[in-house]
This record gives sequence, C-alpha cells and structure tokens, in this order.
Amino acid sequence: CGSKVGKSPSPVIAKLLQNLPWMCQNYKTGCREIKMNGEDLKHHQVKCIFRQVFCPRIVCEERKVLFKDVLDHLNICLQKTMWKEKMPHEEVDKFIVWIDTGLQLENDDSWAPTKLTSTCGGVFFTSKYVKNETLYVWICLLGSSDEAKKFSVTYSVKNKVGENLIYTGPVHTLDKNYEAIITSGSLLGIGIEAVKRSLDEENGFKFEIIIRNLKEEAKDEDMESGVSDGE
Repeated sequence: CGSKVGKSPSPVIAKLLQNLPWMCQNYKTGCREIKMNGEDLKHHQVKCIFRQVFCPRIVCEERKVLFKDVLDHLNICLQKTMWKEKMPHEEVDKFIVWIDTGLQLENDDSWAPTKLTSTCGGVFFTSKYVKNETLYVWICLLGSSDEAKKFSVTYSVKNKVGENLIYTGPVHTLDKNYEAIITSGSLLGIGIEAVKRSLDEENGFKFEIIIRNLKEEAKDEDMESGVSDGE
C-alpha cells in the first residue's frame, strides 16, 4: 500500500495477515496479480512483466523501464531500429559480433546494444563497455533470472598473433545494472592492449558468441540414454 513500516513490525499483525491474499509489489506500475501463497507471489514477481529493469543501452538517460516495454523503449532510446545479429552459415546459436572501436578505446566508452535471437526463440542483448583499461562484453536475456539459468554463453576472440581468448559463463538479465554485472566477474574481460592487437583493418573488433540451451541439451542427453522426463 506504500505506507512506511518500522524495522520491527508487529508479529501479531503479521500472523493476522498471513492468510490474506498477497498483491504483487508492482501494483503501482500496472500489475494486478494476487496470490494466496507467499512463495507463489515471490515466483511471480521474479518474472512479472510490470517489474522495472535496466535498459540494455548503458548511456540511457532513463536507465530503467518496465520489462514489457523494453523493445519499444529501445526503438526510441536508440533513435533507430536495433541491429539484429545473424548466425553465420546457419550455425546453430553462433553469432559473430563486430564493433567499431574508432581510433581509441577509452574508459567509459560503450556501444549500442544489438539483438540476438536463438533458435529456441530466446531474445538476448549484447553489451560492451570499457572500464579500468578493460573491454567488458556480456549478454542479457530478455527474461527472468530463472529463465536465464537455462542458458550458458561462450565468448571467444582470436587474433593474427595467435592469441585465443575464451570465457564461458552464465547469461545475465536486465534486472542487474552494468556495474553489478562487471563486479560479478561473470563476463568476458579483455585488456585494451589485447583488444588493439585484435583489431582488423577497419579498426573493428570482432568476437564470437555461442549460446547454449542447457535445458534442451539435457533433454537430448536423456533421450540418448533412454531416460524419460517422468523417470
């Protein structure tokens, strides 16, 4: 309801309220979901389309937007249609991403997000940001944290001097801002000097992204072993 509650709410009142229906915390932004069980409500709020998430564009002035409005917001925020990355030679869930670095790579440089759509229909956004003389690269799923656990991502960079940089880790969501994602360490980080050694003739930096659908892979393994979902 928006009223302030002290640090030590009354246990008597809490007991009286425990059997009453729970309203989603995103009521003020449009959600009208009501649950009788606290765990059910918690599960709903993680994926509620009326929750506020962070815009994939790091320099967005609004910063936060309703989950259900992310794609429409990006068309306005970017002032153009978002670039959609393609799968080269129809290789399943492999994307080649190229960014124009310009003549220099400086701290706080960032690039507009691009959109990746996996073969299972999952929508992801790329993010690229320079901090502490390091280029950080990561992707975010347009979905909930529970849905993100179904995926894994591998980033790889190869250059002409024989360096091969690879990182495999989790997929993030828009529920975290870019500072929290960088602090987590679960992303590709490359020193600026290594990035410069990897630039092409047009001062572009190219890297590969492979998205793995862990749930589908587990299903395939069960089928190969003869184990059904009900066993």
